[in-house]
Amino acid sequence: MVEELERLSRLVDLGKFSCALNDLYVLLELVESSTDKSSTDKNGAYYRMLSNIAGVFIDIGHMQPNTEASNKGLQILEHNEAKIMEQTEEKDVYYYNLSNAKSNLIAEKNPFNQNFETIEQLVELKSYLWKAIKLSNKSREGSPPEYTVNLGNALKQQFRLVEALKCYDDVNSLNLDVPQSWINRSESLMLLNQVSNTYSIQMLEQIKVGYESIIESKQLPPQRIEITREKSYFIKTRLMKYVKRKA
Repeated sequence: MVEELERLSRLVDLGKFSCALNDLYVLLELVESSTDKSSTDKNGAYYRMLSNIAGVFIDIGHMQPNTEASNKGLQILEHNEAKIMEQTEEKDVYYYNLSNAKSNLIAEKNPFNQNFETIEQLVELKSYLWKAIKLSNKSREGSPPEYTVNLGNALKQQFRLVEALKCYDDVNSLNLDVPQSWINRSESLMLLNQVSNTYSIQMLEQIKVGYESIIESKQLPPQRIEITREKSYFIKTRLMKYVKRKA
């Protein structure tokens, strides 16, 4: 079952979401049927597997995107919260996955159109991320960079752009292959341009560098790489026009 879950995770990385989702439902059914539903002594391995399966559902929900997959992952987490927290050591993973599911299900993604409801949702998922970061710092040498990236994303949605950029810069300084950090840094700079209504060659260069930094990433499916190439080309074109206008 562990090997099958790893295979499905690789399918998600390759962008084969429909195939991964179908097989993930099969794996979930197999895991649940292999354990006596009336049993009260399900062990940590069972709940770790459920937590990991929920995480893959949530990843598909984000990357495809797919609301059904996000809701399924959230349902698994919330239904088994007490046992996952009791039976597993990596409690930070539970809060990280929970925050991702909640983030996927925020209906309004455009920060310019946020309302009181979506702001409350952002505050909620930020609280989960802070719990994940604090718990991971206690149990490990430090929190995974993805936690910091997602915290930055929540801050970005609230136009707390300076704080969001600090999160991305902290991750990028580690020189790891975390493409979402570079992508969201560029998007934050684009938002900063829109909010301030000012454009500079330096800022456009930073946006372009952010997109170019992930072209060779092994952590994004091919279609996402292609979208990033298009964004990089768009910024290059705008930069060239801006330089000519200034000349």
